[in-house]
Amino acid sequence: MEPESAHPAPSRVRLWIAFASIYLVWGSTYLAIRFAIETVPPLSMAGVRYLVAGAALVIWQRARGAPWPRALQWREAAIVGGLMLLGGNGGVCWAEQIVPSGVTALFISTVPIWIVLLDWLWLGNIRPSPQIVLGLALGIGGVISPGTDWPVAVAARRRDAANDGFQNFRHADAFFGRACPPAV
Repeated sequence: MEPESAHPAPSRVRLWIAFASIYLVWGSTYLAIRFAIETVPPLSMAGVRYLVAGAALVIWQRARGAPWPRALQWREAAIVGGLMLLGGNGGVCWAEQIVPSGVTALFISTVPIWIVLLDWLWLGNIRPSPQIVLGLALGIGGVISPGTDWPVAVAARRRDAANDGFQNFRHADAFFGRACPPAV
């Protein structure tokens, strides 16, 4: 039996406000990154974003009476933050110079699938239950469906697939040409 919680259940209004906040903040993140990197270098923008967010969290926790973080906690936060900045969010910011923000958001929305698959196949943990598979399918379906006129335009998409493939190749060529200029 689970112990009684010291906190009362949140009101439905507060839950809806929290849910709407997630939609607003997460949904606008990649578009905001896209606008920001037009004037600020991507890693600088991500670094400032992390610095402001980290400072706000420390100030908020101190205002709530939490002790100042110890040296070990600062070190661990710096390691995790550095990895997230350079490998995670920093990579996303850098990629958004080339990839549209909507496509970026779609790629990022696949992270839960990768976590479940890697946990199961690579780490050898328990196979995902049917409920988890259903939840992942519903989640990805919810992400993809708003921008899809499925199934009406499936035939048109197939017809245009060859052209899209050519366009993607052209963008990849432009990317690698910019990232790896020819040796002189």
